[in-house]
Amino acid sequence: MAHTADASLSERRPHRAVIAAPILALALTLTVGAAAASPGGPDRDKGRETALLADAGADATSEPPPPSPPPAPPPAPDNPSPAPAPGGEPPAPGATPPAGTPPAAPAPPVPGAAPAPTTPPAAPKPPKAPPREGDVETNAGLLALQAGDLATARLHFEKALGVDPGHPVARSRLAYLKFRSGDFGGAANDAGVVVTANPNDALAFVILGRSKEALGDPDRAAAAYAAAAPLSTTAKTAEQLVSSALAHYLRAMQHILKGETTDVEADLKELVRIYPKNAYGLAELGAFLVRAGRWDEALPIIQSADEAFPNFHPQESWIYPNRRYTFLDVNLRYWRGIALRETGKVDAAITEFEAVIPRAESLAGAETMKQQSASTALLEGSVDRAFANVHYDAALAYQKKGDTGKAKSLVKTCLRLEIADAATLKKAKELQGQIR
Repeated sequence: MAHTADASLSERRPHRAVIAAPILALALTLTVGAAAASPGGPDRDKGRETALLADAGADATSEPPPPSPPPAPPPAPDNPSPAPAPGGEPPAPGATPPAGTPPAAPAPPVPGAAPAPTTPPAAPKPPKAPPREGDVETNAGLLALQAGDLATARLHFEKALGVDPGHPVARSRLAYLKFRSGDFGGAANDAGVVVTANPNDALAFVILGRSKEALGDPDRAAAAYAAAAPLSTTAKTAEQLVSSALAHYLRAMQHILKGETTDVEADLKELVRIYPKNAYGLAELGAFLVRAGRWDEALPIIQSADEAFPNFHPQESWIYPNRRYTFLDVNLRYWRGIALRETGKVDAAITEFEAVIPRAESLAGAETMKQQSASTALLEGSVDRAFANVHYDAALAYQKKGDTGKAKSLVKTCLRLEIADAATLKKAKELQGQIR
């Protein structure tokens, strides 16, 4: 009896199957006028998407704090020693001298020494934008999002735009709500209004791009991602930083799905620079390096993806082609097996392949669940079944080890099951002829 290939998803990682309503409580919900987080703050390596969610709607005009002044230089070698304390010992650094001790003479200047640095005056912060007429309704909408009440949030944003049609936060959040409800045309229109007024709104560009993908317009989606991606180098808020990083990811995915390599590595590396525990980005980068034959580089990236994946619960699940990652854990072992084999670690490679083989064989006779609509299919992507080629790659490992009998058996199974892709089946037939 046929079974569904996606069935195991709900058993292993149920949180990835759907977009939960509380996402909006995290996604785009800071009240208007809140202070922005500095992109270089101490949370840089913690989930950058969490930072995005917490800081969405932050004041885009706030500047990072000025750098700390350099520390004062140590005393010059010929400075006099501190006055001895009672008992003949010099006072401890920072200690208060005993009563009656005369103040120490100032240290003489060191000939040729540069003058001691002075603390530069702090750069004046740009003035915050004045309150807008739509702020009250917008903040009420954001509070409704925090409570997961999407219908009430939408009413507040619509009221805000009724009195202040140019309010960027209300307009971008309404665009997102339209996206969530399947009104991709309306979402694209609203996001387009925002980016026309503010070409530095990376989050609105991402909403625009995903909406255009759902509408079957990949070229305009690519243009939106191309506009947002460069903002990662100039971002002044966590929202802008992470949104632009995710634009790099989305642009890379467009190239990957078309079999192109242009800028894929650079885009994925920028994503993981900003969000180093993004398991999807790490996995895509590792697979890219394996396909490029850069196996030594691929192994640590794949290891990082494997370590990040169990705790990777992306808040903005609407950004990712989630269906693609149904079998990510298995694909990571498969890609690692190839890299190990090609770097001469044949036994370790065989261990990985043998663990993958039963999962691959479970695909025989399986049917993939149909997606609800064409737009859903475009957004969620297709299941990545790369690991279905494992019998062929395991055969190559056993051939390298000198076990031709096992290699023959695996090739035979590969050709019998016909779960591998067409190119791999062709190579399996050629290998079968070589090892007879």
